[in-house]
Amino acid sequence: MDSSTTSSDESFSPSLTSYENETLRGAMVPSRSGSSTLVGPIGSSLVQQLAVDLPPCSVLVTPRDVCPGLPRYPAIGQFAMTASEEVVAAGPDGLFSFKRVNEHPSRPWSKPRPFPGTPLDNSSVSGIALRESKSGGRLDVFCVADGKLHTFSRTKEKDAKAPPPSFVADSSPPLATYRVSGTPSITTIKEASYGSFGERYGLVVPSRSGGLLHTSTTGPSSYWFSSGQTNAEWEPVNHVAKHLGIISAATTATLKRGNLQVDIVAVCIVQGRLHSVEGPFIEPKSGIFSFTPGGWKGEKTDRIPHPGEVTGSPALLQEKLQEGQLDLLVPSAAGGIFHFVRIPSSPDEWHMIGRIDTPSYLPPAGSLDFFHLKLKNYFEDSKLRAAAEIGGRLYTIETLTLSSYSRPWPWRWRYLHPVIGPGPSHKEI
Repeated sequence: MDSSTTSSDESFSPSLTSYENETLRGAMVPSRSGSSTLVGPIGSSLVQQLAVDLPPCSVLVTPRDVCPGLPRYPAIGQFAMTASEEVVAAGPDGLFSFKRVNEHPSRPWSKPRPFPGTPLDNSSVSGIALRESKSGGRLDVFCVADGKLHTFSRTKEKDAKAPPPSFVADSSPPLATYRVSGTPSITTIKEASYGSFGERYGLVVPSRSGGLLHTSTTGPSSYWFSSGQTNAEWEPVNHVAKHLGIISAATTATLKRGNLQVDIVAVCIVQGRLHSVEGPFIEPKSGIFSFTPGGWKGEKTDRIPHPGEVTGSPALLQEKLQEGQLDLLVPSAAGGIFHFVRIPSSPDEWHMIGRIDTPSYLPPAGSLDFFHLKLKNYFEDSKLRAAAEIGGRLYTIETLTLSSYSRPWPWRWRYLHPVIGPGPSHKEI
């Protein structure tokens, strides 16, 4: 990114807080040294966060090594990726899926598999979200297109020799009577789970009239003894954050609080600006003579400060690397990708810790997704991995190992790996 973009970036004042010896997914956060607020511009060549000047986190593009004789993937629009590296994307001829074949040492990408009889393509689809069961036996697809929410599911066959199953459209999707838009998000409501008999999850989708629509499953989506074939039922819909107006994209995560409380946190884009929506998830209660409705009480909204405008779809990641910590990636309209974190000691503040500067000849990123947190155990080093749609092509990127030598710039000099077609599209480095 050149200096000409600096003028489009507004003055940014990160808020300060008091915390000691904490890490932001590998980026050391200094202790607060004074009571004055740091004010400084964030340009194309550096990012200021607290008292640390971050150098440009430049990335390089790897050679486009694709197996000869095999077709390339069609140009993609919206996409989503699972932790096991399966992709569902909207192409010019409809929805299709492909995945990383991790069983083979070269870890090639598979051939694309179209969704049968699905007219939804990259001109009509505004967002996709995926939910993969813990066992990997079921994959649910939530797709917003033409003002409606479409859902599909696929269940693996017990017979290993059986042909790969196809995605089947749901005849009664959630939010069927609502007009929706933008990018949906699905998250597991951990504290409200059903023990070993499955898990409860919540769905958040932007409403076409403004705000966010939320619903959650009323029971287990799949039992461990039933091969994942049990269909979910859904709670009544909550309509929150109406005052924000039209929301183009949303991403969600759940956080555990004290007293068994679970909060749902959403980050959404409204006219190029980031906003957070947060509140507790309340379990519905049924008595002999009464019923207390539950749902998401998303009553707290805040603006997340950032330079310039953001675009595409944001991606939130919450894992047990540090309990209660959230990582957020979002494309910048000026190019590149912003990286924010929120840590347990300052739960009301988002801190921008880096800007991934993509090559200037690439257009701004569109869809984003965290697809894997490489974590062996709590004490060992890990990596953040993300995928992005840039110019109709899927790229993957990962941080350095988050050890002491890589702090505080885990994205610096990393590679964008283009996923071009079936086969080993890049060598691991």
